[in-house]
Amino acid sequence: MSALGKLASNMDAVNNEKVIAKLITEKGKSYWDNNGAYTELFDKVWKENVPSQGGADNVHGELVRSFGRLNYDYGNNGNCNVLDVHNETCHNCDGSGWEQHECDTCGGDGWVYEEDETGEETQVDCNHCDNGYNELTCYECDGEGVTGVEILIDKFYQNCIDFIDDYIDRSIVAKLTDFLLDKNNGYGQYTFDDSEMKVYNDVADAIGYFISTHPNRKLQKHEIYSAIIKS
Repeated sequence: MSALGKLASNMDAVNNEKVIAKLITEKGKSYWDNNGAYTELFDKVWKENVPSQGGADNVHGELVRSFGRLNYDYGNNGNCNVLDVHNETCHNCDGSGWEQHECDTCGGDGWVYEEDETGEETQVDCNHCDNGYNELTCYECDGEGVTGVEILIDKFYQNCIDFIDDYIDRSIVAKLTDFLLDKNNGYGQYTFDDSEMKVYNDVADAIGYFISTHPNRKLQKHEIYSAIIKS
């Protein structure tokens, strides 16, 4: 029986007040690869409830759309749109990565006295510095020019997360948020392995289960989080 067939059976069970088993995406499969446990359901909900532009006006459609936007940017763009990364400029070197230190040889003068052939002292340029100073790697930032990185979730995608958070287990959504804000991840650092895919699979499985166990309804204007910023 296909996943959609199982869902149809589950919906019959709802009508008969039977317990519905939650489908779980198997390891090695994902919604990015279009073989998640509820992929067929998501496709059906999208086709019937999500407009070509803008947000959906119903719970099921907006849940699927919100997840779709998050999942797409992860799989296709490495979350370069989801995340706003702000580097904290080093205040010690103003972001240059280096700092000037007074030359120990000339004391910052840029010149020293040397004896000429006659034994007289004459002023010559110091060959240990550049005009009395040396450029050394900034000790505060180790030459990077930044002392830290602040990672924020873009407002539109945060609205997507907030909408989903209202309908499924919040601990599952919290794991997605933690994953996004983990400084060890980020653009160019994702592996897209099973452990990462599971973060998204768990969210989608929870959404699929919610849709399969709760009737759809129209959204009130104040409920449409992810549609108010951009389509």
